[in-house]
Order: sequence, then C-alpha cells, then structure tokens
Amino acid sequence: LMVDYAMPGLNGLQVIEKAHELRENLPVILATGYADGDISTTTDKRFTALRKPFQLDELARVVRSALSPPA
Repeated sequence: LMVDYAMPGLNGLQVIEKAHELRENLPVILATGYADGDISTTTDKRFTALRKPFQLDELARVVRSALSPPA
C-alpha cells in the first residue's frame, strides 16, 4: 500500500491503522511533504516513509525496501 499523509477525511497514518486492522503485515509506504511534520524521520515500523518531492530511483529503492522480508 502506498498512501499520502495529507488526504481528505483520514490522514495517511489513520489509513495505515485501518489497513493493518485488515492485514497486519501489509507493507506500507507513507509519502509525506514538507508541511506534514517530521514523519519521514520516524522509526515507526508500521510504514516506510518517503519524503516528497522524490525521484523515481528513490521511489524504487523504498518500494524494494518495503517489500523485502524483515532482517
């Protein structure tokens, strides 16, 4: 799942919480912009943060990381 932090209705963290109620181990990427606080430096294990704006190679790296099995 890839979700943006800033969305109408629920923010990205709330969407992640709801998604993990349905599928606990779902890999999640949370895209966040400058106005979204300091989420991109968090060590929250529920998601991998991707700081906007990003380049395609950074997106590819984060997707690979999110889909790789935990070490």
